[in-house]
Amino acid sequence: MKIGLLSILALIFVAGCVGSGTRPATISDTEGVRISSFTATPSVTDVLSGDTVIFDVEVENIGGTTASGVEVTLSGIENQWRETSGVAAPQVIAKSFSSLRPPQAERNIAGDFRIAQWEYMTPRIPEGLRTPLNIEARVTYDYNTNGFLQLTAVNDEEFRRQQVIGSSIDPPVVQNSAGPLKLSVPSTEKSSFVIVDTASTEPEFIYPLKIEFRNVGAGFPLGTDSTNQGRLTGTIKLLGPGVEFSSCLGVTSGREVTLQDSGVNDVIVKLRDTQNVPIVCNLKFTTSEWQNRPTDKVSLVFDIDYTYFTKQTVTVNVLGRRTE
Repeated sequence: MKIGLLSILALIFVAGCVGSGTRPATISDTEGVRISSFTATPSVTDVLSGDTVIFDVEVENIGGTTASGVEVTLSGIENQWRETSGVAAPQVIAKSFSSLRPPQAERNIAGDFRIAQWEYMTPRIPEGLRTPLNIEARVTYDYNTNGFLQLTAVNDEEFRRQQVIGSSIDPPVVQNSAGPLKLSVPSTEKSSFVIVDTASTEPEFIYPLKIEFRNVGAGFPLGTDSTNQGRLTGTIKLLGPGVEFSSCLGVTSGREVTLQDSGVNDVIVKLRDTQNVPIVCNLKFTTSEWQNRPTDKVSLVFDIDYTYFTKQTVTVNVLGRRTE
């Protein structure tokens, strides 16, 4: 009777908490969808074998973009715990939500959150044993990171003029949307701006730009299967006068690179065990166009998609009881 009342109260709570409501906005620069709460009820020290336990998993989007394909799964239940009817729990225990909108910081509106709930009977444990059972909640979701990199480019004459008058050149601008994946530009540590060599007889000037994607969240990017762990898709677009890609992920011309599941010329971008992946994009400047262009801005716009997961664990201590 006690558990039945808990179930009813929990269902009422879930029904009333599927929107943003008036909750204050929680915003993270390094997370997307988080598990804000994972509980087992009753939350006592020990639960008898054969009793029922309610699992609640609350997930919330605290990043900067909309999460889609959100799925919450329980692990450690299947073929051990039982349905309330007494039959064995299924092998796949999951609930899905179509999308979760991000918080709106400027209006102090929290991101969408949802609660997945299950009720199961504890496994049959022999009398005299106290067995700790670890149950894991895992959340997977599709997410997007938008990035912006802007470099200042000057031709060689303008660079010399700036040196004479002691003027500084604008440093690079790097922006990322809030989320677990970030881009950084380690190559700017060696050169914070581009000097286009227009005095050369070569029709083109090549500038190597090293870019790095980093996993800064509490989980890890996933792929479509076990062989595609950490795979990224999306586009990198180049903006600016007289410049295009010379070589970048298999692309040898143009102003857009596509990161594909199948790779471009067998080049596949994926986050590995090091939690980062570097790529080199060579930029090709047309020297004739930059001879009469002292300075300008060159920008790269990143639109990167990936599937991400995060997890939490609770422990239920089950006391064995005598079976008749």
